[in-house]
Amino acid sequence: MRKALLFILLPIAATAQPKLVIKPGVSVDFGNISRTDSLKKQITIANEGTETLLISNVRPGCGCTATLLSDNRIPQGGSATLNVAFDPTHYKGKVTKSVTITSNDPVHPTINFTFSANVIVNVDVTPEYLVFANAKKRASSTQTLTVTNHSGVPLRITSAEVDKALKGLTVSMSRSSIPPDGSATVKATFVGETSGTITGVVMLHTSDKTQPAIEIRVYGFVQE
Repeated sequence: MRKALLFILLPIAATAQPKLVIKPGVSVDFGNISRTDSLKKQITIANEGTETLLISNVRPGCGCTATLLSDNRIPQGGSATLNVAFDPTHYKGKVTKSVTITSNDPVHPTINFTFSANVIVNVDVTPEYLVFANAKKRASSTQTLTVTNHSGVPLRITSAEVDKALKGLTVSMSRSSIPPDGSATVKATFVGETSGTITGVVMLHTSDKTQPAIEIRVYGFVQE
């Protein structure tokens, strides 16, 4: 009788295993967010298996954070909460981030949870930097940027502040008032008096409350 009972129990024990399930899914689109708003969401990690699930590691990708808010031991039928945060300050457009979760799930020991969001900016500057590559000493070099108004109301560029380290750089606007969905050109002209590396910042001051100051980084090199 003992042998028969052992024969029956062994297959049951062998099939007992945890199963990690992410809710609402392994890939989630959080839609539109403002560049000034941090994204914070809670994700559920459920154990739909027949054995205790052990979360051994939670590794967020670059640009986001992920914290397990509850116990890393999840019993059969239980769940844990994963807090995911993303700072969109330096992003625009469609952005995708990922969090890697490692557990004792024998079928999927590593699962990647990916989330995406569309970062909306009221004032879009393209490109977001100025590069004066291989500028000649005492020769004029010009670069341009486009400022587009997505705010839905008229936008004013109140001033363009040039870093004191950027000697020889002048900035002008094609127009200081930009209508909704309109754009203006920023013209930057540089005349290098000394050779060497160029680094600094141009700050555009605007009437937009969410982006009152827009930083434009400047790079380059002046040859003899």
